[in-house]
Amino acid sequence: MVFTQQAIQYRVTLNTDENIFIVFDATNDEIFATGATIEEAKDNLNQLVKE
Repeated sequence: MVFTQQAIQYRVTLNTDENIFIVFDATNDEIFATGATIEEAKDNLNQLVKE
């Protein structure tokens, strides 16, 4: 699934081995962030994109 929030498009996966969510930039799979929740992972991705 690809989600859109503000100007960022992203997709979410769940790593069931480590129980973490991984949010990838929809246009570049090399940009991603992780978190215990989808919201945390999404916020971490937003911080990466802003930098």
